[in-house]
Amino acid sequence: MRTINIVSGLLLAGLFIAGCTRENRIDEPVPPPVGGEGGKAVLEVSPKHHGKDIDSGWVMIKYDALKGPILNGYDDTIKLPMDGKMVAKFDSLKWGNYFLNVIGYDAKVSEVVGGTASFSVIDSNARTYSTVVEVTEVNGANH
Repeated sequence: MRTINIVSGLLLAGLFIAGCTRENRIDEPVPPPVGGEGGKAVLEVSPKHHGKDIDSGWVMIKYDALKGPILNGYDDTIKLPMDGKMVAKFDSLKWGNYFLNVIGYDAKVSEVVGGTASFSVIDSNARTYSTVVEVTEVNGANH
């Protein structure tokens, strides 16, 4: 009788283990993020020439890009100074890549200056990113 109970228990345990199978599901790949408006991030851009603010300028942004056009085809442009500060604020940005182009004037050296940079918003959380775009003289001079 005892042998029948042991055999029955082993048989039930074997059926229980054999009945537990894991289903391996296939996860679809996550599409890469597409930068643009509609998110929670804020990007503050400060153009600097030799580490100092320039006097005036324009900051242009191209959404979902690591390279951008030279002058046309940007998604948004902010004229500086803005609210008395040399910081351009782009808000409501989504997770993704952005290309920045700055054109301005530095009265200290009496030169038109410009520069470009790429920037990535790394998640969809509400946060403020700050970046500096170093600009140089457009004509190649180095004052």
